[in-house]
Amino acid sequence: MTLDCGPCSLSLNLRQLTISYYQVTGLGLCHLLSSLRCLQDIKMVHLSWVSIEGFEMALRAACGRLKKLKMLCGLKTVLSPELLQMLQACGCRIRWVNKPLVYKD
Repeated sequence: MTLDCGPCSLSLNLRQLTISYYQVTGLGLCHLLSSLRCLQDIKMVHLSWVSIEGFEMALRAACGRLKKLKMLCGLKTVLSPELLQMLQACGCRIRWVNKPLVYKD
């Protein structure tokens, strides 16, 4: 039995990703963002399974590569100012979406 590595290599070269309304945990998001080395543009809206710490870890893992980031406006006040400054200093443009934060217990 052979494995087709085509989809794997395509996914590693993704430049843009939308994972809104996706049931991913903070650890899963961190792993995803750290493994996608070509990722430049990500939309992360309504990821209710991801904690604040999960967002922090994931964004730090992809900090130098991201150019555009779309997130919920409510995260602006709970993410560390240092992280947001670091993202912007690396050339990342953050677009804040005005929708409520929802977390799963």
